[in-house]
Amino acid sequence: MATKQLIVIVSMMTMMAGSLSCGYVYNSVPGILELSAQKVTLEEASEIIRRPVPVPTYLPEGYAIQEVYGSEHYVMLLISDKEIEKKLVTHTDAAGTCQRYEFRCRMIMSITWAVPGPPGIKLPGKWVNIDGSGRALIQDRGDHHALWWQRPDPVLPGVSELVLLAGKRVSNNELVKIAESVQY
Repeated sequence: MATKQLIVIVSMMTMMAGSLSCGYVYNSVPGILELSAQKVTLEEASEIIRRPVPVPTYLPEGYAIQEVYGSEHYVMLLISDKEIEKKLVTHTDAAGTCQRYEFRCRMIMSITWAVPGPPGIKLPGKWVNIDGSGRALIQDRGDHHALWWQRPDPVLPGVSELVLLAGKRVSNNELVKIAESVQY
């Protein structure tokens, strides 16, 4: 089942439990890692997905790819200017109990692969050009921005769908600059 194959889930939570300062919350993105998430290097992720991992060659000063998680269908880059702290959280509801890691970091870039289909639903946001070769959707997600775009896959039929999440202190223009720098 596809949902079980995705080992990493990005959550669009507005606030996570814990003692985080308002400045850090405003300048960060919430995320979730399932306990089964596989931490890998960029090279290992490329081997798993059988193609190069698209990575930004430009990041704001001091930022770097701190952690990489991957599966056959999904890669997630955690980008920050400092170490990413994760908190093990237990959730219980009618379906049962599950544990996962919750965290905040400066940016998250997720990459999935798909065969392009018919036009989807209309999403709110502002359309922008990426490097003159494509369009991307910028969305305001409350405490962070999201930039969504697709690129032709250089190896297999289909497209790479890329999502870049960043705290509000990263401007939309900066998000576009990062997206334009992505290379395989």
